[in-house]
Amino acid sequence: MDIKLISGNPGSCKSTTALHQIASSKKLYVVALPRIDLIKEVSERLCQMAASHGTSPLIVSIHSQTQNRMRPVTEIMDAPQTYANKDHVILLITHESMMQCEFAAFRDWHIYIDEVPSAVASGYLSIPASWPAFETAYDLMEVKGVDCWQVTLRDGAPGQRQILNDDFLRENAAFHRRVSSSHGVFVNFGDWSLLKEAATRLEWWSAWTPAELEPFASVTFVGSNFKESLLFKASESLFPGRFSLHEQTMPVTRTAWPSIRIHYFIENHIGSTEFWRGAGKPALHAVCQCLESLVDLGFWSGNQMVIDRCEGRLRGIQASPKVAGSNRYRDKTSCAFLYSSKSLPADQPLQKALGLSRNDIQRARETEDIAQFVLRGAIRDPAYHGDYDIYLYDRGQAEDLKAYLISSGISPNVSLVHNPAASGHDIARSQPGRPPREKPFTSPQEIERKKQEKRWRNAERQRKSRMLKKRNSDEPRRPRGRPRNDAASPTLGL
Repeated sequence: MDIKLISGNPGSCKSTTALHQIASSKKLYVVALPRIDLIKEVSERLCQMAASHGTSPLIVSIHSQTQNRMRPVTEIMDAPQTYANKDHVILLITHESMMQCEFAAFRDWHIYIDEVPSAVASGYLSIPASWPAFETAYDLMEVKGVDCWQVTLRDGAPGQRQILNDDFLRENAAFHRRVSSSHGVFVNFGDWSLLKEAATRLEWWSAWTPAELEPFASVTFVGSNFKESLLFKASESLFPGRFSLHEQTMPVTRTAWPSIRIHYFIENHIGSTEFWRGAGKPALHAVCQCLESLVDLGFWSGNQMVIDRCEGRLRGIQASPKVAGSNRYRDKTSCAFLYSSKSLPADQPLQKALGLSRNDIQRARETEDIAQFVLRGAIRDPAYHGDYDIYLYDRGQAEDLKAYLISSGISPNVSLVHNPAASGHDIARSQPGRPPREKPFTSPQEIERKKQEKRWRNAERQRKSRMLKKRNSDEPRRPRGRPRNDAASPTLGL
């Protein structure tokens, strides 16, 4: 399967190039975007580009916030019939909708995917009491050559709306949605009844791959670091050698080098959402207080707990953590991003199934999200030569971002700045595993007594060893017991 890839460093106009191709050539297109807010932005840009190219495409936005009562997935899958008499149509949809669709009827259409979808997920389920409900709803089909089973819907299985309205099953709505999708869910058990033991957990993982797009006349991904993404790694693992990449690298020529300062607060530990909920809560609070004092902050974001803590307190524009593809902040010269998206225990089934490491997951999630966020600001402009300030949580994130910015050609002038304002809460995190047992206090007298006992035991061992050696030697030995008097005693005369 051939896949076109429009790649390049940030600021190389990858998306602009793709949109010009779509606006200028009269064909049938599907454009998949990361978020709904980007659909409106891209729709406006396509209208302007089409006018400059002298074309008049029909641009249709399909997502859950439109007035149309039809489900987005249904509307998308009906498109080949709906627009059968049109020669230039552009459907704008979300990644989420794309990954739920069946595209068998789209053989005359071309699809562009802007940015890499979050297409890989995994987790655990403990269902010692509810496994009969799963057995009723889902079949398990063995996958040949792989030690796993695919979960499929049984006839009469509940729909997504029924699941969401069920207090008992609502927690598993995401699992059900992925089972219902074209790419499905894979598990490590072939019999639901084996899960009735409380200690037995079901490992599941799911990966959407470009194989679902094979009916299209052409498939084009637009974005940087596609080959480092979990999507690409999963695709190569599941379908080795199936995909042939044809890469078009967009050059970017910077006419100036910005001076980038990456400020970080924490030296001795790394941030994570789990840590911030517990022992790391004071450290996160201290860092947020530091950010409150910034009077010239351009835009900021973070995990939900960060947003809940900082909303209404920080200057600057509150942005979404996922801003890939947006150009709204190109006039901003500073940003803050308190964020963590590291490998979780729920990722272990995925790591085992696809041979991924914790670093693979962190690189594809956290490092890429941080880079995409900070590159929405002024440094995205190849002609920008001023200062640019970035505020991150810990030194590890700062070092990773520095390496990314330099290797991507954004600027060689990148420096790290430690802000000590939160140093009082810069505690070292405990290592994973059982904590070491504390040794009880022992007095000097007790220590000497134990040493003496040890010497006595050694002496006794040596004595017994000598006796054993003597007993086993060839030298004549006195018979055991008391000697007999009749042989050895003199006869007394009477």
